[in-house]
Amino acid sequence: MKYLPTACMAALCTVLVFSLVFYSACKPSCKHVACFNGGTCSGGECKCPTGFEGNNCERIKCKDTDCRWAGTCVDGKCACTPGHEGQYCEIFTKDKFIGVWGGPEECDPQAKKTYGLHIGSGATILKLRIGGIRNLFDSVDADIVSTTEIKIPEQTLRYYDDTITLSGTMVRDENAQLHFNYSYRSKDGVLQCSGAYHR
Repeated sequence: MKYLPTACMAALCTVLVFSLVFYSACKPSCKHVACFNGGTCSGGECKCPTGFEGNNCERIKCKDTDCRWAGTCVDGKCACTPGHEGQYCEIFTKDKFIGVWGGPEECDPQAKKTYGLHIGSGATILKLRIGGIRNLFDSVDADIVSTTEIKIPEQTLRYYDDTITLSGTMVRDENAQLHFNYSYRSKDGVLQCSGAYHR
């Protein structure tokens, strides 16, 4: 019986040694893994740097990505210049706004009325011209500030013997409705107007 603890200790050591050998043999090895383009091996797999992909980091993500209109490829995806959007920057943002729009509009304290707006291209890719606001003006300057928003900077317009100051925003929602909020100041006072338009 006096040899029992020694025998148990020897058996335990043997199990631990075999477990360590077995774990080392099963652990993924980087010995035969080649990582290219600055990739590093960890646990038998390549970790690729930005811009590369594949089992061995052998593919350039932007190699087959054609970004249009001066867009640039970043990590396999196109980053578009202002005024463009889409997977390959192939879409002009202004095209989603250009056209004839109609819908109800309300200016507190006046009653709700229906107006028609026509939006066309401006002098540059980020400029638009808006006509038909309150059925009074043929041409109001506007700027595209995002893929969904137009800003009408404050501007002074003439209407017969009155001077009108106008400014506002238009936002296109996921249902392709155009929400128009603007301030209209004339000799009769200030109106805060809002409306929802559709094409």
